[in-house]
Formats: sequence, structure tokens, C-alpha cells
Amino acid sequence: MKKAGNKLLIFFLILVQSLLAMAVGIAVLYNASGSDVPANVYAGDLDIGGRGYEEAARAIEADYEARFGTWNIRLMADDDTIYEIPFSSIDAAVDGMATLEPLMSIDGIGGMTRLIRTHFGNHTTVLSPVIKFNESKLRMKLIDLSESINRDPVDARIYYRDGLIEKEPDDPGVSLNVNNAADLIRRQLATDPFAVIDLRAGKALDTVYADVTMKDFDAIQVVLGEYSTSIKDPALDDSVESAVESINGIVL
Repeated sequence: MKKAGNKLLIFFLILVQSLLAMAVGIAVLYNASGSDVPANVYAGDLDIGGRGYEEAARAIEADYEARFGTWNIRLMADDDTIYEIPFSSIDAAVDGMATLEPLMSIDGIGGMTRLIRTHFGNHTTVLSPVIKFNESKLRMKLIDLSESINRDPVDARIYYRDGLIEKEPDDPGVSLNVNNAADLIRRQLATDPFAVIDLRAGKALDTVYADVTMKDFDAIQVVLGEYSTSIKDPALDDSVESAVESINGIVL
């Protein structure tokens, strides 16, 4: 019985020591994260290691402000055409302190591991910028771009030429989904704001199907008959030609 009590006492002593060591470790991490930015830390391409946090925050904001003044958000449509929205047109700006937040906070075991690697390991840390922008202006820009990106569908067509039936397939159109495009851009800005954003991802481009497709012509394979007549009154030429153009390609 006495041996069991001794073992229990030893267990509690070890537990207390472990908790104290953990508390000291957390305190050390907090102290480390509260002084200067560790070495080998980058905000995008900007080296901010060794700077005070306020200085680093100002440097981050100035760096992105300069780039946002001349760079554009680049969007790739379905035909690989690149469309651009100036960062300045949506009031884009980086919050420097929010960008540095992962270095100054411990959020669970993962946060402790991250801080240990950053502060005490030979590890390069790249922080993603926290970008704020005017979403209403972004949506207005996307609506403007949709006039260039949107493409109407083309119906399938059928012809009768030289005794043969000829068919031309339909061509689906495309329509920019402004809501999905805004969400896609928001996610990209949170990681790499200068990368080309493929609008085909994230369901930002909706397919617009033609009203008449090749399937509508499946049953039309042969000509059952044909008839022609002459126009005796030349005054009717223009009227007949206009009527022919109006019904040409129409499936009844």
C-alpha cells in the first residue's frame, strides 16, 4: 500500500513539473513573440526579420501600397484572355498588424508548434497579407467586365445544299457569375494577390446553353421532298428575298 502511495506521489510530482515546464515554455514564446520579428520572416517578398512589430507593420503596408498603386488583379477567362482590375480602383490596402498576427498569438497546439519553428528553428516563414478592399467597388468592376467576358450561345444550324443535309453544331456561351467571382478573388487575395486568377475555378463562369442543339436535329437525316417555283413579277424579288432570309435556318 505504501509503495502504491509513493508511486502516486511521484506521478503527481512529474505532472506538476510538466505543467510548470509547459507554462514556462508558453511564457517564453509569448515573450519572444512580443519583441522583434524573428529572422527569416517575410511578408510576401519583403524581408521583415529583426524589425520591431510596429516598424514591420508600417513596412508591409508601405510595400503593398506602392505595388497596389501600379499593379492589377488579373483574371483569366475561358478563352485564356486576361482581364484586369486595378487594385487602386477597389481601395485595396494591407493591414500590417493583422498580417503579423500569426507571429504574436498562440492558438492551440498548432500555434505553439508554429511559434517554436518560427522563433527557434532555422525556418523561413512567409506571411500572407491581410488585404482589405471595397467589395462594392469590386462587384461594380466585375459587372463592367462581364460585358466583355460574357458570350452569347450560338444555335445549331441545319442546311440543305446540293441535295445534302448539312449541320453545324451549337456553341455554348458563357456568363460571369459576379458573386462567385468576388468570392474567388477574395480567397486569392488572402494568399497571393498578384497571381493570375482563373475564373474557370470556383464556378465563376456559368455555361449558357443554346436554345437549338444538334440533338434537335437527330431525327432529320434525309430530304423527303423539295419544291421550287419561279417568281414572275420582278417587283416581288425584294420581298421574297427578305422572307427567305427570315425563315432560313428555322426548324418548324
